[in-house]
Amino acid sequence: MKRLVFCSFVLSASLCAVVAQTPEATPAPKAAPPTTTKAKAAKVDPLEKERRDTALRLVNDLADEARTFRNEMLRARVQSRAADTIWDTDQERARALFLRAWDAADSADREALRKIEEEQRARRERGEAFAWRSPPNLRNEVLRAATRRDRALGEELLAKMDEARKNADEKPATGQPSESKEEDPLSPAPALAQRLEAAGDLLQQGETERALQFADPGLVTVTMPGLQFLSDLRQTNAAAADQRFAALMARAANAPNTNAGTVSLLSSYIFTPGAFLYVTPTGGQNTMTTGPRRPSIDAPQLRASFLNFAAAILTRQLPPLNEPNAKGLRTSVYLVATRLLPLFEEFAPDSVGALRSQVAAVAADVDEDTRDPRNPWLTRGLAPAGEGTNGSETALERAERAKTAEERDSFYASAALGLLRKEPARCYEIADKISDNELRKSLRSYLDFQLLSQALQKKNGTEALRLARKGDLTNIQRVWGLTETAALLIKSDRVTATEVLQEAATETRRISGSDANRVRGLVAVATRFYELDRARAWEFISEAVKAANSNDTFTGEDSSIEAGVRGKNFASITTSSVESFDLVNLFRTLTKEDMNRAIQTAKGFNQEAPRATALLAVVRQTLAKKGKESQISRETATQSVEN
Repeated sequence: MKRLVFCSFVLSASLCAVVAQTPEATPAPKAAPPTTTKAKAAKVDPLEKERRDTALRLVNDLADEARTFRNEMLRARVQSRAADTIWDTDQERARALFLRAWDAADSADREALRKIEEEQRARRERGEAFAWRSPPNLRNEVLRAATRRDRALGEELLAKMDEARKNADEKPATGQPSESKEEDPLSPAPALAQRLEAAGDLLQQGETERALQFADPGLVTVTMPGLQFLSDLRQTNAAAADQRFAALMARAANAPNTNAGTVSLLSSYIFTPGAFLYVTPTGGQNTMTTGPRRPSIDAPQLRASFLNFAAAILTRQLPPLNEPNAKGLRTSVYLVATRLLPLFEEFAPDSVGALRSQVAAVAADVDEDTRDPRNPWLTRGLAPAGEGTNGSETALERAERAKTAEERDSFYASAALGLLRKEPARCYEIADKISDNELRKSLRSYLDFQLLSQALQKKNGTEALRLARKGDLTNIQRVWGLTETAALLIKSDRVTATEVLQEAATETRRISGSDANRVRGLVAVATRFYELDRARAWEFISEAVKAANSNDTFTGEDSSIEAGVRGKNFASITTSSVESFDLVNLFRTLTKEDMNRAIQTAKGFNQEAPRATALLAVVRQTLAKKGKESQISRETATQSVEN
């Protein structure tokens, strides 16, 4: 399951035109027009232009209406998507829409960040762990769309962000710059992060040259997004990626702020592509996985250069213990050096002696838990298969030595979560040892949800249905489990799939009318029923529209399913996007069958957000591929859509 999944709004549906030809052996009595002319004529849809003109009118009207939207997120998205849609027909207007979308996105992103910081501060004051679902990065959405159309426009938007950041960094009273803060390589400055994300988007679309032009200005410092871009680039152009990595490493070797954390991040490119391990200057540890793990790269010269660089950084003289953060620096050096030692022994034995001496020198200043050979950070990502630390067993041992019930419960929870994939039955046994009733119940519910997710990922319909029916789940989690299970059963057992969808509908109606999840559940049921019984699907679509009109929080997109467990000293949150909860795919499907009915249904939403989301889905499906949308009747296409 992925976190924060970005939904694409363009889907092409192609139809094959079949042209009958008379065999050459049996010529027609009269001369006929050339076969190619017949084939060409057969493909022409006389109503196509009318459908496209209707779609363009809709999107232009929607872009004008967006200027009055109260919701800045909606304003940004509608104007950005409208700009992308009309770019080929009116670049001047599209450019203006992109700029307006950027301003709205900038304001919305700042407000979302402010709310997160407020909640984080409140939880910190209560002594609670904090985990959250990142809100949509609207500026990045606008930037990606604009950059795909015009790289110069993308640079203009980034310049606006840089200027805004400079202004924010100035002291209000004196106008002098504030004290500089060290950049976090995992979360670099927004302009830099969004440049690299936009470049990655171009790379995924196969536009390698444009991606490099956009990324190169951001590949001057060591950051996780930059290294991820290079790892992705290496899949198609290893020489270009290795060249840029070598240049990045050379700059880092001469930078005054390069430390053990820099080494740990750079090591990922060579040894653990896709999995980043970062040790902060204070000794903190962070992990981040950005995609499927790839094997270490086979580049002996580059690997040797990296190990020489790493040895030079890790064996530097450290500040005296009486200086600020001296202990944190020693901890970070100990962790990174110990973790990389097996690699030095294999590929750079000449450096092993100096590295071991440094590890021995700092060991006395490092906490006992850090020095514990079972500490997973000493082998994570690098230990051969079957070796390394069993983190769950370590957590269980620590639970036995815990001094307080609260600490013991946290270790039990950690152990149970660590065994989720390997020994699910044992997870529940460990969870039952937790003394805090609320935490124990919350953890068991979280385990039920995770096992349901695993069953769906493995397409195990029988197990998924059992868990969806019997698990300790919230209403919307159960609806999700049932509708996703029905999707697995539609082809093999339509009768059971229908029964399961009816169960999902019943469960959905148990959700309060003031809860947007009621609308999401109805949309999911309608989406799945569309493959089984279209008449029933339309009934649920109508019910969903009515429910949405009584709810001012349903937007029609960004839907997700979430499960979490929180303790005093930890928090684990899982969030995954759910396309079937959103209007986009449903209205794409409706448009392919009957564009006008889809438009009229979309206009049935009273709230700005779902109406705009549905109409944009109709427009973009209609304009996706010229002449390849599903055919609709002349009568339907010529009906008025003015209302």
